[in-house]
Amino acid sequence: MGTQQQGVTVAMEMMPKSRRWFSMGLVMSAVLALAACGHDHTNIQTDTFPGPSFNPPRLAKPIIQDAQQVYVSPGVNSWSSARAGVLMFKCPPELPQVSYPVTQTFMRKLMEKHPFLEVRLMPEPYTSLPEALRLGRERKVDVMVLGEVPYFLDSGTAGQSGIQVDLTVVEVASGRQHWYFTDAVKATPRPMLNLIVVETRPKPTPPLYVLVEQLAGRMVDTLVRGAPAPALPPIKRWAGAIWQ
Repeated sequence: MGTQQQGVTVAMEMMPKSRRWFSMGLVMSAVLALAACGHDHTNIQTDTFPGPSFNPPRLAKPIIQDAQQVYVSPGVNSWSSARAGVLMFKCPPELPQVSYPVTQTFMRKLMEKHPFLEVRLMPEPYTSLPEALRLGRERKVDVMVLGEVPYFLDSGTAGQSGIQVDLTVVEVASGRQHWYFTDAVKATPRPMLNLIVVETRPKPTPPLYVLVEQLAGRMVDTLVRGAPAPALPPIKRWAGAIWQ
């Protein structure tokens, strides 16, 4: 047996380099084919040229990270019978076009999940909390829902995308802050791996507004079920750590 192995090794070394690489490629192809046969057929991608590619989910699905932190909470949902006013979410000055779709997404989730008895969209601009409370008194609502988008990155479906939203619920009559929490989500595509014979074909990341929809649903769910009182002090840009 040892003599046969030595013979194979010598034969490989005597081959021209191009033939040697070709032979190694054939061996690698056979190994990958056998590995694919032993797994679910979904590991093989055939709908993107050139195919097929070896694409198990752990090498294909984008990485989705999320992080929520509650800083101020009433503990339980004590506002289910309240009328809430929602002002347009504040966004970075260079992205004014983001405010409307993000606000509308949160409005849909608030109306769908009912953390408040009634929800009113208030498109009036505001620059401060006293101004927001004045608008709330004029519209005769019990609480104001104030949102801010300190981070927004839309790289399409080929790059990293993410958003952070800070949400505050303030009682109009007293000006008391009942909720302050922040949430963030980031989607990162998997890298393409060269397996010599084939390459992995990572799937695209979800469109950013799909992530916004998920984020809004999670934050409104927090309003519905309530949250325990936090132990950490407010840190406005805490979620920036997940972008690194």
